[in-house]
Amino acid sequence: MLRFSDQQIRQFSDIEYERFVDDMVDHAKSIAPEAHRIVGDAEFRTLVYQALDDSAQHDLTLRGSLRLYLELRLMLGHGLRDDPQTPWVLDILSRLEDTADAEIHRAELLHMKAEQYVKHVHGPDDCHIKAALERLDAFAEAAQTRSFDGSHAEAIHYAREIHPQKMDYIGDDAVVHLVAFARMEAQRAGLESGRTVALLTLMMMSFGHRCTTDPLYPWIGEALLMHAEQPVEERASRFERRAKTWLRQVRRTQMQAAEAALL
Repeated sequence: MLRFSDQQIRQFSDIEYERFVDDMVDHAKSIAPEAHRIVGDAEFRTLVYQALDDSAQHDLTLRGSLRLYLELRLMLGHGLRDDPQTPWVLDILSRLEDTADAEIHRAELLHMKAEQYVKHVHGPDDCHIKAALERLDAFAEAAQTRSFDGSHAEAIHYAREIHPQKMDYIGDDAVVHLVAFARMEAQRAGLESGRTVALLTLMMMSFGHRCTTDPLYPWIGEALLMHAEQPVEERASRFERRAKTWLRQVRRTQMQAAEAALL
């Protein structure tokens, strides 16, 4: 759940940088423990540094604003500012207000929109997200047995099959843009089959359109680019296997966390 406290807000310039980074890393670990168990401290620290750099581009300097932006980045992916699924992020960050509390106002708007997003897309206790990951796992398992024509209509169909609640929120046009991003990344890796593009589109829908470079998901970019000298079909199959392995690890971690919470 997103947390934003006005009483925590104070000027970033009053905080020693590395100590603040340590605090932010600890905060990130507290709100995304499953992801931290998988990728570890180093990737989380990279994520915090990147989030602080991004925040500076939009004149976010207050402690509460920076924590909120980090939380959004963990939830929406590190490309949240230009992700076609979340156009409201850049719209709010780019607002120019010549008032003393302009930054606080933007943070409040971000918080409000994020709460609406969580309500519609995540559902109670993240039930929609967990179900979508289960369906994405099944899709990856059966990918080799399906035929893909690479059309936008096909991508939209599978997107609605995997995550109907998110599709109701983001709309079909967002998926059309995701297909373009997926094709670009697949072409860069030399994996241009309809099957790979379809799976990558759905992963971008689940983990953000720049998931191939997100420190939370380092394996995605690595799996796409590794062993470039090998046959395309072999590399595509390896990417699908890595996707299945990682998705199952995420689901196991989620189940372990849920079981621990019940003890």
